Amino acid sequence: MIVTRRTALATAAAALAAGPRAVSAQLTPLRLGLTRSDAQLAVECGVEMGIFHDTGLDVDVQTLGNGGLVMSGVIAGALDVGICDDIQLGNAALHGILIAGFAGGAVFTVDAPTLTLVSLKSGTIRNAKDLNGQTVAVVQLQSQSSVATTEWLRMHGADIAQVKLYEMPLAQMMPALSRGLVAAAFLGEPYLSAAKSDLYTLGAPFEAIAKTFYINTYFATRSWLTANRDTARRLAGALYAAARWTNAHRQESAAIEARWMKIDPELLSTMARNTFATTFEARLYQPVLDIAARYHLLTSRVPAADVMVTV
Repeated sequence: MIVTRRTALATAAAALAAGPRAVSAQLTPLRLGLTRSDAQLAVECGVEMGIFHDTGLDVDVQTLGNGGLVMSGVIAGALDVGICDDIQLGNAALHGILIAGFAGGAVFTVDAPTLTLVSLKSGTIRNAKDLNGQTVAVVQLQSQSSVATTEWLRMHGADIAQVKLYEMPLAQMMPALSRGLVAAAFLGEPYLSAAKSDLYTLGAPFEAIAKTFYINTYFATRSWLTANRDTARRLAGALYAAARWTNAHRQESAAIEARWMKIDPELLSTMARNTFATTFEARLYQPVLDIAARYHLLTSRVPAADVMVTV
C-alpha cells in the first residue's frame, strides 16, 4: 500500500504568495517513490527546505515498502521517478525494460560506513574464518548487501561455500543475534548504534565492492525522460541542491531525519550517516554492476553507460 506525503509546506508557501489557483499553474507536479531510510534523506530535506518548490516542482513523495514496489510503480506509470539500487537497473537493462538512471543518490564511503558486519561481543566470532559453517543475516538476498558480504568473506579467508546467508529485516537482526539464530549480521543504522555496546565489528563488507560507489540512483522510464527533459533536468538540479544542503547541515538534517524516521534525536546524533551525491558518474556506478555479474545476480556484465542518461 502506498502512503502519500504531500509537500504541504512548499504548496502552502506558493499559495500564500500567488493565490490558490496559481500554484498548479506555476509548479510542475511530479510523483517520486522511495523507501524510508537514511540513504534517501536528501529528498525529505529537499521537501522541508522548499528546494523542489524553488525549482518549480510540486513533488509528491510516496513511501513504499521496498525497492521492487518503487520500480514496479515507475514502470507501470503510477510514479514518474523512483530510487533504486544499481543492480535493479542493471537487471532491467538486461531484460529490455526501458528505464534509466539520471542522478546519483547516496554514496558509500569507506571512511563512514552506515552498515557493518557484526557479531556479539559475548560470542566467539572474531573474523571471517570463524563464520565457516555459520549463518549470516543480510537485509536482502540477490542484492548489493548479499554480494558485498560474500565477497568480503572470500577476501578475508572464509570458505563461502560453508557460509549461509539468510534474508532478514534490519529490525530483527539484533534479536536473532542475541538468541543465537545467526552468528553475524550485516547490520545498519539506527540499529547499529542502538546496540553498539553489545556488538563486535568484523568489517565493512561494502568496501569489498569499492571504496566509494552509489548506494542508490534516481531513475525513470526512458520515455518519461525524453518527454519531460526539462522537468528531469530541474529535478536533478534540485536533488543535488538538496544533497549539498544535507551534507553541509548535519545538525539540521538530523532533526529532519528524526521526525521523518521517528528516531530518537539523541540516538541519531551518535549514528554514522550517509553522504549524498552531487554528480552522476559511471566510475561510481560500474563497481556494483561488475560484482553483481561476478556473482550471477546479472546474467552478463552491464556497462554503466547502458543504464545512465544525462539530463
